[in-house]
Amino acid sequence: MVIIIFSLFYEDIKNIIEWFNRIGSPVGFEMLYIDKDPEISSTGGVYFFKPEFSMNINPSYPLVQDDNCILSFSHRTHYADSYLDQINYLKKSGKYYFGLVFEGLFSGEMELHDSIPGTSDITYNGYDLALYLSSGYRFKKILLGVTLKYLREKIFIEDISTYGFDIGLTEEIGEGRFGLSLLNLGPKYYGKMRFRLPLTWRIGYGIEKGFNDYRIGIGIDIVKPLHNVTEFHTGLNFKYSFIDLSIGKKFRNNLEGLSTGLTLSIRRLRFSYGFIILKNSDISSNIKTSWRF
Repeated sequence: MVIIIFSLFYEDIKNIIEWFNRIGSPVGFEMLYIDKDPEISSTGGVYFFKPEFSMNINPSYPLVQDDNCILSFSHRTHYADSYLDQINYLKKSGKYYFGLVFEGLFSGEMELHDSIPGTSDITYNGYDLALYLSSGYRFKKILLGVTLKYLREKIFIEDISTYGFDIGLTEEIGEGRFGLSLLNLGPKYYGKMRFRLPLTWRIGYGIEKGFNDYRIGIGIDIVKPLHNVTEFHTGLNFKYSFIDLSIGKKFRNNLEGLSTGLTLSIRRLRFSYGFIILKNSDISSNIKTSWRF
């Protein structure tokens, strides 16, 4: 019976597998592929334990947190002497929230060999910049959010920009939460030509359980990135008093593998550090300071 069913749906199963393994063409904007916040990067990119810093991943998820204002700054080292910075502002009140994120990826000095005949090698710097405006609304246990974003990239003499929007949905199921987000929607422009960033998406589930003085959270996210096969991100978070410990792993990711991190909360201040092992045996470190007010 199983063989008969499999033979009937063989082509459908094959198409689904090919869809999961499809690799898109490189389109630039590498910054969109990298986690900038250490509390998320240290859990393998799983965002279910840190709603206040998730608006550029799933714009509905910040509605999970309590009412307050949060301002944070994070810095992450990357390969080839590049680095990423992010400023995050969030205000949550009742059923609404408003958020603003500004982030950038800045490369180290690069060389362009034999670019112009008869001249020496040229050195240059490149960057990615992004601005996100996010908002969301709670409908009982269903949370909806949207993000408008503007992106700009410069590599050597090429200077391009594009824009679009993201939508996110979260459903609270007991102590767990189901999350779905669709990213890079809408019309976009690449210089003077019409250009669309590839549609990416995330779907996952996270749950936190409290035991006396500590809480344990576990989550999994299925992610379709810009130009890689579908990935699986897993994360584990442990909270006790003012200490958060986390560990995670990205499966099928061509850049990152295992990650871990530590967060200390001192009254209204939080200090976070993430440690990410890259596939080329290099190390990426990620730090953040955040303030609740």
